[in-house]
Amino acid sequence: MDKTKTYNTSLSDINSDNVKNTFFVGKTKKDVLIKLGPPQNSLDFMKENHWSYITKESIDGLVIFPPIPVSISKIKKIDLYFDEKNELKNFTFREE
Repeated sequence: MDKTKTYNTSLSDINSDNVKNTFFVGKTKKDVLIKLGPPQNSLDFMKENHWSYITKESIDGLVIFPPIPVSISKIKKIDLYFDEKNELKNFTFREE
């Protein structure tokens, strides 16, 4: 898997242990842009109050005996909600 990063953090680096330290009330849209880049749900995102990010990581392999192909995937999604001052007011984070 290519782990090339354009921004400080990728969503794959965020987990339930560190999400509250990374995204907390009062963070600005600029702070989030520096961390994760632009959201995936809007082209005119600076005017939007809801930003959404999602990533899917897959690991494909083979169980040796008996030879059975397996695929394991993990999905992470974060939804960020901003107020009229462009400050984070709430977020939801989910790992599956």
